Amino acid sequence: MKDMQSIVSLLLRDLKVKLKPSTYQSRQAYLKQLLNLANQMKLSEPCQKLFDAFANDDHGSKERRSMHLQVLKQVDKIAGTYLLTPEGQFFNPPDLPSNGDANKALERMVFPISGSIDSGILISRTIEDLKAIRLSKSSIGQYLHALRYFQAFLIRKYGNIMYSPQGCQEFLEENDLKYRKGLIKEWRWKINRKATVVIMEVAITGHYYWKKISPFELVLNEGGLESIHKEYISSLNAENLSPSTISLRDYVFRSMISLGEISSKEAMFSLSYESVQCISKSFAEKCCISSLHTVLNIMINLLRWLWEHGYTQKDLSGCLLKPFVQRGRIVPYLDHENEEKVLEYLNGSFLRERAMALLALRLGMRSIDICNLRFDEIDWYGDRIRIHQHKTGEPLVLPLTSEVGNAIYDYIINERPSTSPPSPFVFLNRFAPYHKLGKMYPLCRRAIELSNASIVDGKHKGSHVFRQTMVHRLLEKNVPHQVITDTLGHTDKNSDKCYISMEAQMLRMCSLDLQDIGQKHWNGGTANV
Repeated sequence: MKDMQSIVSLLLRDLKVKLKPSTYQSRQAYLKQLLNLANQMKLSEPCQKLFDAFANDDHGSKERRSMHLQVLKQVDKIAGTYLLTPEGQFFNPPDLPSNGDANKALERMVFPISGSIDSGILISRTIEDLKAIRLSKSSIGQYLHALRYFQAFLIRKYGNIMYSPQGCQEFLEENDLKYRKGLIKEWRWKINRKATVVIMEVAITGHYYWKKISPFELVLNEGGLESIHKEYISSLNAENLSPSTISLRDYVFRSMISLGEISSKEAMFSLSYESVQCISKSFAEKCCISSLHTVLNIMINLLRWLWEHGYTQKDLSGCLLKPFVQRGRIVPYLDHENEEKVLEYLNGSFLRERAMALLALRLGMRSIDICNLRFDEIDWYGDRIRIHQHKTGEPLVLPLTSEVGNAIYDYIINERPSTSPPSPFVFLNRFAPYHKLGKMYPLCRRAIELSNASIVDGKHKGSHVFRQTMVHRLLEKNVPHQVITDTLGHTDKNSDKCYISMEAQMLRMCSLDLQDIGQKHWNGGTANV
């Protein structure tokens, strides 16, 4: 490492050739300020303390701060110090080894790697594996950014970029803490966790193969909480609950641990009423009213289970009240004008979005059934779609109209990615890995918002708005309720009661006359008042 005076002299010599005289003089002035600050702090070499002080010496000016950071970036590059910005990122990240160098280094390793290793070697292998499964450039860029952030953490914590399992765990703990305090957004928290899980798998097995990564995967590793979690999941399996129900209760369990900052069995045992109220408040900030009703119901049962099995010192289930949910709701839908806006947007959108939206808008299929649609369920010759509904398990046969059929065909021929082995599902991710879609909500919301469509009687923007729009069209045509019930695949007739709110003409016939309100219809004295 060179002293500050030598580094600045070398940098000015380089800048004098590249910059215009006026720009050079400005940069020279900022570098002189940096040298003066170093002398005041009695620092002769570039270090994090000096860089932080100079970055913060901006006198409240954004322009001055920007120039200070730019000067520090150039000094750091000349010095090769790999120092960090105030946000905790590299001014100049260390170069990654080439794939060939990384492969040679890893060939000599025994997996799982027990000692320390240059994190750059593992990052290089990780990026190579992510490219092999054909992730998009933007996704790979997000993973690389998160792994660079992990390297910056290692510099800040240990003073080097050597990988270790302990470093990963401490990085994840800091990442969780920043998320809980609101210092980073949820998407950043998730990608940091995912990237860390990926590099840990590379360090254990030598490669990474695509799989679904739970954002809560590493929450319960310490403090004995994993044993409680396994026992809880076993009790749910013993009740013969469906996998989706178990998955939801598992999510509530892990979220409660995270939101309550419960780190051990002892912390679980000393859980208080105040802590439970804070957890429920955190759920309320994340969930809509109907989802909160479900979550709190699960929390009540979970808290009772924890008490019955001796994991809490008292029964805390009684301190939670489920929110009131009005069941007789008004069903939202799209009127003709706004439906045309959505269709106009879909005509210029991706073919997959158009085909999926038309299945909901024209046939009334549920989101989960559209995502799960397989090739063998489409009868092209008979113009039928035959499915087993995910929600009820009952079979359902729907007509394959020319509009819907052509939209699906266009997507399959012109846009659907080819997979090896061939996927049985019709609708796949646009980017690798080409798995089937899990939900339709993002594309429905995007279609409604970008088309500037207005929802009648509501603000919902999911696929159910399209399904309910189809019901409204059938009611306008005076289609019998039993036909609508059969088309929607309902097994319970009471499921159709909510659609009564859409029959405006019939509701007008049932309305009461209000003309007599406020008029006096009795005789007598003050005793009758």
